[in-house]
Amino acid sequence: MRKTPVFLLLLLFFKFFCSAQSRELISLKASLAHSSDSLHYVDALNRIAMLLYEKNIDSTFYYARQAREIAGRLGYSKGQTDAQNNLGVFFDIKGNLQMALRYYDEAYAGYIQSHDTANCVQALMNIAMVYNEMGKDQKAIQQFRLALGVGKKLSRDSIMSLAIYNYLLEYPAQFSRDSTGYYIEKARSIAEKYKDQRTTVAIDQLFADDLIRRGRRKDGLTLLDQTITSAISKSLYYVSMDMLTDIGDQLATSDPERAAGYYKQGLSLAGKNGYMIYSEVMARKLFDFYTARHDSLEAAVYSRQLVRLYDEQEKLNSASGIDYLDYALKDDQVRSLMVRSKYQTILLSLVIVVCLLAIAVIIAKPGTDEAAKQAGH
Repeated sequence: MRKTPVFLLLLLFFKFFCSAQSRELISLKASLAHSSDSLHYVDALNRIAMLLYEKNIDSTFYYARQAREIAGRLGYSKGQTDAQNNLGVFFDIKGNLQMALRYYDEAYAGYIQSHDTANCVQALMNIAMVYNEMGKDQKAIQQFRLALGVGKKLSRDSIMSLAIYNYLLEYPAQFSRDSTGYYIEKARSIAEKYKDQRTTVAIDQLFADDLIRRGRRKDGLTLLDQTITSAISKSLYYVSMDMLTDIGDQLATSDPERAAGYYKQGLSLAGKNGYMIYSEVMARKLFDFYTARHDSLEAAVYSRQLVRLYDEQEKLNSASGIDYLDYALKDDQVRSLMVRSKYQTILLSLVIVVCLLAIAVIIAKPGTDEAAKQAGH
C-alpha cells in the first residue's frame, strides 16, 4: 500500500525535472534571437545541441554544426571543442563509430589544450564507450582507467559519477565484489551532491545488477524494471536502452517471452528516437530469439528490419538532407587549406624578404663600386 504514493511522487519529480530541462531549452532558443554576445551565442548553440540528443539527434548535429562554424570564424576555441564533442555524440548515436572516435579525440585534444580537466574525463569516457561498442575491450578499459585517474585531480568532480557508472556497467568483472559496492555508493554520493538525478537513476541499474549477482535475483529484477519505468517517464530514452538490453538478457533463459517484450520495447524507443546502433542491437537480439525458437515467420520480420537498418546506415551521409560524411571531409579540406594557406603565406613572406635583400644589394652595389674607384685614384 505504501509503494503507490512513493511511486507517484517519483513520477511527479521526474515530470518536474523534464519540465525544467524543457524550460531551459525554450529559454536558450529564445535567447538566440536577442544575443549580442557572440561567444555566449556559441555556448547556447552547444548547450542546445547537448540537451537535444535524447529527443532529436539530427537537431544535435544541426546546432553543433552551427556552433562549430561560428566559433571557427571567431577563433573561439572552447566553442569549437564543445561542438566537436557534440558531433562525436551525434555520430556515436547514429552508429558511425569511426567518425565518433575522430570527433571525441579532437574534443579531448582541445580540452587538454584549454586545461579543462573535467571535460577531459568526459572525452576519455566517451572514447572508452566507442571502443567498447567496437569490441576493442582492452582499449576501452585503458581509457576508462585513464579517465578515473585524471578524475582524481578534480575539485569539482560531478563527471566522475557518470564515468564510474559506465565503467561498472560495461566491465563489472574489472571490480571485486567489495569494490563494486564501494564504487556504486561513491558514484551515487557524487551524483546526489550535484543533484544529478539523471545519473542517480542510472546508478540504480548498477545496484540492481549487483543484487542479481549476489543471489537476490527477484529483488534485482524488480528494481531494474522500476528503474526502466523511471528513466522512460523522465524521457531518458537513451539511458533506458542499456537497461532494456540488460533486463532482456537477464530474462532470456528463465522467461524468454518477457525478455522479447523488453527487446521490442527497446526497438520501438530506438526507432522513434533515431538511435540506430540500439535499433540494430535490439533487432539482432529478436532475430536470434525467434531463430532459436524455429519461428521463421517472426525471425524473417527482424531479418528484414536488420537489412533495412544496414541500408539506412549506408545512407547515413544523406540523412535528413545533410551529407554528414561530406561535411566531415569538407572539414578536413578546410583545415588542410588553412594549413596550406599558412605555409604559402610564410613562403611568400620569405620570398619577399629575399627579394628586398636582393634589391638592397643591387642598390648598394653601384655606390660601393664608385667608392672603390675613388679609393684607387
